[in-house]
Order: sequence, then structure tokens, then C-alpha cells
Amino acid sequence: MRPHWRQASPIVRRTIEQWLGSSNVPAEAWLNAANAAFSAGFDIDPPPVPTLQELDRLRAAGDTTGVARIYATRRVQLEAERHAQNYYTGLAGWRASKSTREAAT
Repeated sequence: MRPHWRQASPIVRRTIEQWLGSSNVPAEAWLNAANAAFSAGFDIDPPPVPTLQELDRLRAAGDTTGVARIYATRRVQLEAERHAQNYYTGLAGWRASKSTREAAT
């Protein structure tokens, strides 16, 4: 299992923290932070997906007007959250594999 990015060196941690706070779209900021963490060999927490969660809640309630409103006003956030979620899921095998440090022991 890969170590969490908070265990990284101060320079790597600072870079990831800067990426996490860098965008108005949290999922885009997460993608940049994830790239920095993964390239340094560290794991990161799952991406924030508040728009997808709200969309699921509206669908469950049967609120088609609310669903349409989200698609009309927050399409960029939706696409970024889906991309971040797919990216995180796609790297599950890599995250679960042994790190270089663990493989050496």
C-alpha cells in the first residue's frame, strides 16, 4: 500500500497543499494534487464530489427540474468530478500495490 501524501517530504506536501487550494472547481484542484502525489509515489484521499452527490440526491427525490438545473449551471464541475472519480478508481490497483520502499524490504 502506498504511503499517504502527508508522510511525504515538506516540499512535496507543500506542493500538494498548494494544488488543493488552487481552483474554484475542487475536483480540478484535486486532479492536480493527485498528479503531484502519484508522481512522487504517494496516495491521496478520494476526490471531493459534492455536485455528483447533489445530483444523486435530486435523482433519488425525483426532482427532474433540479437535475436539469445542475446540468445547465454546473456542467464543468460535473465533468471535473467524474474525471477525478474515474482517475482515482482507475489507479486503485497502483495504490494498493507495494511502494518501492516496501518492495525493497
